[in-house]
Amino acid sequence: MRYVIINGEDSGQGIDKGIMLTLFTKYGGLSTEEMAFGRYLAKKIIEAQHSMLWAQNKAGNYGENGNYGVTFSFR
Repeated sequence: MRYVIINGEDSGQGIDKGIMLTLFTKYGGLSTEEMAFGRYLAKKIIEAQHSMLWAQNKAGNYGENGNYGVTFSFR
C-alpha cells in the first residue's frame, strides 16, 4: 500500500507526556474544550478513512536536550 505522510510542526515548548496521552480525546489536553474537540473530531475523520493522525515531540521526549516543538502528522 502506498500513502503520503503530511507533517506540521512548531518550535514551541513541546507537549508534556501526561497531556500527550489525552491529546486526541474528546476533552483532553490543555486547550479549550473547543480545540480539544477539534483534535478529537479530526482524528475520527482521518481514522474513518483508514488513515492515522498522531503527534510527537521533536526530540522524542518533552524538552529533551533543549529541542522543543511538536510534529503533528497524518497519512
